[in-house]
Amino acid sequence: MILLAALFFAQQPSLEPHTAKDLLGRNIHYYVEPQVSGQPPLPLALFILGSGAHSNFKIQNGITLTAHRDFRDLIKGRARLLVVEKPGVPFASHPTATGTAKGSTDEFRQQHTFPRWLEALSASLKSARKLPGFDSRRTLVVGHSEGALMAAALAARHSFVTNVACLAMGGPNQLDDFFHEARIGNPEMQSLKSRWQEIQRHPTDHNRMWLGHAYPYWATFMTPSEGQLLSQTTAKVFIAKGSLDGTKPQQDLDYIEAKLLSQGRNIDSHLIEGANHGFQHPNNSSIDGWRDILSKVVDWFSIKPSEPNRHSLPASHLP
Repeated sequence: MILLAALFFAQQPSLEPHTAKDLLGRNIHYYVEPQVSGQPPLPLALFILGSGAHSNFKIQNGITLTAHRDFRDLIKGRARLLVVEKPGVPFASHPTATGTAKGSTDEFRQQHTFPRWLEALSASLKSARKLPGFDSRRTLVVGHSEGALMAAALAARHSFVTNVACLAMGGPNQLDDFFHEARIGNPEMQSLKSRWQEIQRHPTDHNRMWLGHAYPYWATFMTPSEGQLLSQTTAKVFIAKGSLDGTKPQQDLDYIEAKLLSQGRNIDSHLIEGANHGFQHPNNSSIDGWRDILSKVVDWFSIKPSEPNRHSLPASHLP
């Protein structure tokens, strides 16, 4: 199930606000790391949060905090951060039900579908690439949970995405994950078939909810597959999942890795022992698992390309 990682807000220098007009005519609000005076052009690094009607920002005691403390610290001097606000989410808004649409606006429940969110992200990424001070030769997209699916979709849509990191991603797709949950006895999934059929009958009814999300969300997020999308990219791929994340974390990694390896692609795959969905270690609180996995991503991105994404294999060795 797609959930939002625990967010850690911190006071950091402000991100620059910008607006992009997407193909649906919406004004999409995005924010970028300011360029440091005298600094050479740096690549863009888009970070996409997981599910829920949550802003990338929070206001506490009159101070604006950002949700990307660790990533900003780690990527500093190597790339400039880009974040995009979900349409329908007011600035610094945080409903109490983490990772869901409960308490969200009507606009969010109407707008937050897979194709509409992808278009908002795509418009922001293309707009940001036109700003001064960016090295357009390399672009990193990182996503967590729901954001991992969107990162894969962006990499499939835009060949200028050179590196994509999918953290806490799912298996073949979310519908497959839910059927697996039903098979092992999850009571919430015992009526999955009838629920899915009902969602298909009412795919645009944003007032109908299931498991904290509106039907338009489920109608569009249940079937896309990270593995399928990543197989359509030319980007270098990093995937990671905690061993305590869901009921089949290794199988989820294996599915994507096998799909890409069958194409002769290079892939960095990590199963983090003892880590949960947010990469924290419930049995060892001394480990900062979220910062650790982000450090792995940044180090991986910082390695200059030295080999192609496709191995030099004879055509007969490829499917």
